[in-house]
Formats: sequence, C-alpha cells, structure tokens
Amino acid sequence: MIWSWISLAAVLGLIGGCASSPTDRERCISKIKDQLRDPESLQMMSYELMHEDTRKTVYRLDYNAKNAFGGYVGRKSFVCRLPKLPEILLKSKQARQAG
Repeated sequence: MIWSWISLAAVLGLIGGCASSPTDRERCISKIKDQLRDPESLQMMSYELMHEDTRKTVYRLDYNAKNAFGGYVGRKSFVCRLPKLPEILLKSKQARQAG
C-alpha cells in the first residue's frame, strides 16, 4: 500500500521532480506528444530530474501511449534535454510575452 502512494507521488512530481517548474514538464510532454501517432492517448507514469548544470536540464519521463493499431504498448522512457537560457534572455522573453 505504501508503494502505491509513493508511486502516485512520483507521478504527480512530488518526488524526484521537485526542482522542476511546470513549464519544463509541459515542454517535455509536448516533445513526447509530437512523436506520437495518437497524442491524446498519452499516459504519464513518472517524471524525474536526472541532471542539471549551467547549460541544460535533463529529465526522464516514463509514459504509455497507443500504437497505430490502437493498443497501448507499455511503459516507454523518454529523455528530455532542455537548454537553459541566460537570465537576461529569460527576463526579455517574459517581458515580450507580458506586454
């Protein structure tokens, strides 16, 4: 029973992905959906921060999705690499989006 709660917490990003922002998660999910035949069938299983440095952040996502025949294929892993923008570029980008 305790493992089911731990698994649920990991899926919700409460364990392992604490340092990540929702925008990183959304960007990674979007990258997965771009590769799927049926993007609406995506079922996220886990989301984990693997590596972070000054240039990039790397996440591992486990998911399940339907194949071309309409059946779920089972757990797959996806490594999502997101480049980090310098702080000045982030502020400039946010300013453009706000106004």
